Amino acid sequence: MKKQIIKWLARLLGGAGLIFIAVNIFDDGVPDLKDRIPAGLRSSLLLFLFSVFAWIFAWFREKEGGYALMIAAIIYGLNRFYSPDRGGTIAFFYFALPLFVPGILFWWYSQLKEN
Repeated sequence: MKKQIIKWLARLLGGAGLIFIAVNIFDDGVPDLKDRIPAGLRSSLLLFLFSVFAWIFAWFREKEGGYALMIAAIIYGLNRFYSPDRGGTIAFFYFALPLFVPGILFWWYSQLKEN
């Protein structure tokens, strides 16, 4: 029973983290398709897509998907850390933790499943 709770908590928190990041990307102001897309927005969208694929992958392969989600979280946090408009340590944790915690939970579930 404990394993199932961890698995579903990781899935729900991962989905909530992705929604949180999507809202922040759109809050930054997604320009019209006519305009040129800024490099910062382009990198955020690319990392968001990588995070979505990692989260979907974690539903089927928890250990590898958890690692991919943690890597995506660190890269996305570093992207925001070095962002000229809102960077810093707080921005790193603010954007990395919503994906890093589900990554750890997916990894933890895979360890419990192996034992």
